[in-house]
Amino acid sequence: MTPAGSSIAPRWHLKSRLPPETQWEILREETISRVRRQRQSALDLQFTFESDATPQSEQNYAPTFSNLGSSRVGRFGQSAVFDGTAKIHIADLPIGDEGTYAVWYKVGEGADVTERMCIFGMNGYGFEIYGGRARATFNDGKLKLFPADVAKPGEWQHIALTWGGGRITLYQDGCEVKWAPFSGKPKADTRELYVGARWTGHGREFVGEMDDILIQGRCLKPEDISRIARLGISQGLVEADGTPQLQD
Repeated sequence: MTPAGSSIAPRWHLKSRLPPETQWEILREETISRVRRQRQSALDLQFTFESDATPQSEQNYAPTFSNLGSSRVGRFGQSAVFDGTAKIHIADLPIGDEGTYAVWYKVGEGADVTERMCIFGMNGYGFEIYGGRARATFNDGKLKLFPADVAKPGEWQHIALTWGGGRITLYQDGCEVKWAPFSGKPKADTRELYVGARWTGHGREFVGEMDDILIQGRCLKPEDISRIARLGISQGLVEADGTPQLQD
């Protein structure tokens, strides 16, 4: 309880006593933080590879495509073909306090799965082939490694990772296989994305195909992951109210 005759100044009043340059710096940091949170929660990046590999997104992340091939017999319609030189690059992608990564991938039939290959990476976040298995990585202040299914050249496989609500959860072919506690915040709030190569843009290049890459700023539920693994993004991804988010 506040003693009689005393008062507690509101935060804006306390701030007004600071030097002008300090006030502007605080305002700048608060604005940057607010915009960053909005950008993270609004993140919805979908590569279905049905129209010249242009991502379906409400925001413009200006991806660049290098040497990307196309197959008409992907997991769902067309897929992207990676020959060891192909890659997709986005220079600045937000990482929020909750989110989802998911992708269908098929290692090339002649590929050596004992070699390390990056499905997509963001320096501590993403998916790769390591020691003959798929693996997910996530850094929430401590780097977490999630070994997944054995890589099967020539076969389509689905991998997904969600975080939020105190959990980081790994899914394989639509089913939950592992989880770990989540600190509540990723170590980084933005990263450079490379699909088909290491986060540096060189090395560990992927050989094979990918389809239906999903990067979202919300933690999808297990039933959502199961549905997009079974039906693909265009038919399987639904909003919280149950209405289809995308229509063919």
